[in-house]
Amino acid sequence: MKNTVRTVDFCGVEISYTLEYKSVKNINLRVKPDGVFVSAPPQTPAREIDAFVCSKGSFIVAARNRVAARAADLPMPRRFEDGEIFLHLGRALRLAVIASDDERVQFDDAFIYLYVSDTADFAKKQRLYHAWISRRCEKVFAGFVKDVYEKMKGSGVPYPTMRIKDMRSRWGSCIPQKGVITLNMQLIKAPPACIEYVVVHEIAHFLHPDHSEKFHTFVASILPDWKDRKHALDQVRIVPGQI
Repeated sequence: MKNTVRTVDFCGVEISYTLEYKSVKNINLRVKPDGVFVSAPPQTPAREIDAFVCSKGSFIVAARNRVAARAADLPMPRRFEDGEIFLHLGRALRLAVIASDDERVQFDDAFIYLYVSDTADFAKKQRLYHAWISRRCEKVFAGFVKDVYEKMKGSGVPYPTMRIKDMRSRWGSCIPQKGVITLNMQLIKAPPACIEYVVVHEIAHFLHPDHSEKFHTFVASILPDWKDRKHALDQVRIVPGQI
């Protein structure tokens, strides 16, 4: 019997899967890099299979994110084509390139939508995306700096001047004498808790320029779980030039 593609809705998330009827006793499901695959015994009603897939919705979404995250972490040159994976605030988002004279970039929980007049124009797609991601970095990072400062201002630290760069090896740096912190653009790929950790880390250097016991004690007073956050950040790969 010919394979068919079916789609179900799981809590507002669309899950498409390839269905194959074959000589098996039970409905089986696999999540692979190229999609979700289900095999079922002949004569199994489609609605029963759909219900089974929905019952596995949480597993499927988590597995798809893991597969997509691994793909996004590979240092492959960006092509800005449909289906390409981008990490954004800890989530693996797929790129959707859409022909439109109203050129812009938008995103939701699953996709980054790149609206461009010529979908084959790599340079234009690259410019649009980079302009958008730069604005996102400014907005997101500035929000964390503001929130972290509110937690730390009682310690006498000045409000930091924030700079953003695409750095090759460090998530952040600071110049305590000038009250300046520099954040790596690549941080936009990391979960929010990790971004907050980096901001706390750099501002803490205004009071403790080294990594002494006093420094770590102060960081722990702001973020008791900072070690867990650092461990999570260590799982995010810095790929210069690929945000």
